[in-house]
Amino acid sequence: MFLNYYQPEIQASLNQTRGFEGEKLTLNFELKTISTDNTVVISIFNSSYTITDVEPNVTYSTIVTLPNIPGLQNIIVTSLPQGNIAPASVKLTVNVTYFSANITFESPGFVIAGLPTNIHGCTTSKFNGEVLVMIGNNKYYTHVIDGQFSVSVVIPPTLNLGNTPISVSALPPYSGTTVKNVFVINVLDLVPLGVVGYLAYYALSSRTVEVKREEKKKEGVGERKKFIFTDPIALAYYQALTAIEKITNEEMRDYYTVRGYLNLVRGKIDENKYNAFSRLTFLFELRVYGNYALDLAEVNELLKVIMS
Repeated sequence: MFLNYYQPEIQASLNQTRGFEGEKLTLNFELKTISTDNTVVISIFNSSYTITDVEPNVTYSTIVTLPNIPGLQNIIVTSLPQGNIAPASVKLTVNVTYFSANITFESPGFVIAGLPTNIHGCTTSKFNGEVLVMIGNNKYYTHVIDGQFSVSVVIPPTLNLGNTPISVSALPPYSGTTVKNVFVINVLDLVPLGVVGYLAYYALSSRTVEVKREEKKKEGVGERKKFIFTDPIALAYYQALTAIEKITNEEMRDYYTVRGYLNLVRGKIDENKYNAFSRLTFLFELRVYGNYALDLAEVNELLKVIMS
């Protein structure tokens, strides 16, 4: 008995033999065989996909995505056997890599928590892409033009007094990260709420303040001094503060910082309410310390979430 098998041939090529992690390459292949409706499997690293109904002597184009693993990677194109048609395969090699960006940047020696600061830097002259600037949990993306970039970042008001890193990272197809430490000054770590109230009064010039004492309530919220401003931002903050106290039964005391109180109630209220209160606290800080003109519509929406 003689078993005769037809041995097909696969011709394949890539549009380039080097690419960065996650880049999409074009793969062309042609199956030389006598059979129709063939099946071709394309695999790279630990993933693969199948192309069916492949006709003989026809050039096909498909897209392959390079894995997030640097180094030489094999792309294997295989035609599956059918009947007396034997399998066939061809292996292509691609070098997966990043291109170095060589980032340098300048930043102030010290920054104020809750306030903006400017970051300027440069990269490889041929860089044509984006960089990611991170400080705390804040992320900022900016384009590099002629090897130069500049971005204004807000120092998170949650950062404590002391050194904190600022990092600048190139995005694919480039790689490289540079990190510098800046000294953060957070006045809210140093100033208790009672003093904040008086500072706010003077910062918000031409505004009045009334000091009230509340009798101890059954809800468990003790008496304290409350500063009620005609300024809508400060008023909204104290309305929200009263609501949060009732929900958590955690009293804001005169020697607490507003940031300290925010950390105190973390995990004790609904996440949506906490996020709204965190944002409102930040806006209150900006108003008190920077006298910023803020969006009252946003303040009202935050207050609605907290009071609901």
